[in-house]
Amino acid sequence: MLELDGVTSGYGAVTILQGVSLSVGEGEVVALLGPNGAGKTTTLRTISALLRPRAGRIRFNGQEITRAEPDAVVRLGLAHCPEERKVWPRMTVAENLELGAYTVSDRTAIRDRMEEVFTSFPVLRERRTEYAGRLSGGQQQMLAVGRALMSAPKLLLLDEPSLGLSPLLMQQVAGIIRAVHARGVSVLLVEQNISLALHLASRAYVLSSGRVVADSPTRALRADKTMLQAYLGG
Repeated sequence: MLELDGVTSGYGAVTILQGVSLSVGEGEVVALLGPNGAGKTTTLRTISALLRPRAGRIRFNGQEITRAEPDAVVRLGLAHCPEERKVWPRMTVAENLELGAYTVSDRTAIRDRMEEVFTSFPVLRERRTEYAGRLSGGQQQMLAVGRALMSAPKLLLLDEPSLGLSPLLMQQVAGIIRAVHARGVSVLLVEQNISLALHLASRAYVLSSGRVVADSPTRALRADKTMLQAYLGG
């Protein structure tokens, strides 16, 4: 579904990614792991066309998107749920969800998609008229994921969904990701909680200093104490 081939990317004069290659298959949950500063968020931003690759190629469902604009990437079926949720706090839950469907002109489709989000996350239905800034951290994460689902993605990029949450809310986030996957959406997951990521994903890539240093089934990675200690804090 998604293929990166030798992608180099960065910010201004600073190069972060150095020849990154990875793939996500249809129906997969794939984790992208590594220490702070490894290039995980840069990878997601490059895939979703918020950053332009300096070298390499990106393909999505067989179509070249290396030079695509962000809105075109969304229309193809790729959605990005950014780090720290970034909901609009002074807009209601329903308004945040509607903005997730900004590429959709069919009002019936928007209403149907919102109903699907409410079915997956019933608390959002209960609080649909409340300002997003009044939601708990876990509820805001549900809203951020729901907003991304409003574009009916085939692949969801999730950046640090458990960041800043309590252990209880982390389990709620795990449930969110499982619910998304159950809807047939593939997931590329960036997550600092290594245990959470390795139990949600079937495969994982490990980044270090902008390079892929491991590509492994998560079952094997959980047993690789040398890799865990060297790049993932044990």
